[in-house]
Amino acid sequence: MACVVGLGLGCAAELEPADLAVRADRAFPPAESTLEADLDIAVRQDGHVLVLDNREATGFAGHQLWLNREWNLDAPPIPPAERVEIGLGAFVNRYGETFPLGGPLSPDKTGRVVSAELYDPARGARRRLLVWPEGELR
Repeated sequence: MACVVGLGLGCAAELEPADLAVRADRAFPPAESTLEADLDIAVRQDGHVLVLDNREATGFAGHQLWLNREWNLDAPPIPPAERVEIGLGAFVNRYGETFPLGGPLSPDKTGRVVSAELYDPARGARRRLLVWPEGELR
């Protein structure tokens, strides 16, 4: 199976062991984290790729991106008014498992993204993102 390293399209071998260990130790941000106003960042799952469409006038860097309150990633910089694509295979849960991705013969094994949040660990603040059904946002 070919791996696209830049997008992390589902190959666990792409994850560095040290990175995997740090991210696998994370639990969803604690209850004492502050939930701030939702962001105008539209999130859409397009097969094995997560598309973030930042409609804010501000960019975001140094955040964790959480999917379904289970899968996390140190988010790449999200520039203002730009679109960012991230391979779902780069997301890891607290047990070190990567986001479930189906193959050509088992597409139904791919997990669905139903919630997304940006968490700023420096401030202890998290903000929800708008998740669109697969294929709806273009």
